[in-house]
Amino acid sequence: MRVLVFLLLAGCAPRPDIGPLPVDDAPAPVLLPQEEIAARIAATPAGPAVEDDLNARAAALRARAGNLR
Repeated sequence: MRVLVFLLLAGCAPRPDIGPLPVDDAPAPVLLPQEEIAARIAATPAGPAVEDDLNARAAALRARAGNLR
């Protein structure tokens, strides 16, 4: 019972304000040109075996979701 009271009281405590994050901590986003995106996609092995594997996994997930309903 005491644990429940402590958890409830802990949830009521105000959260500390840490302020905004400094801008220098995060790397700047990089927008790739469309040609480089297309080259990266072409470099990935996406053949019939990968497609069949993804289709099998999708079917298994659909079956699992159907069983959960």
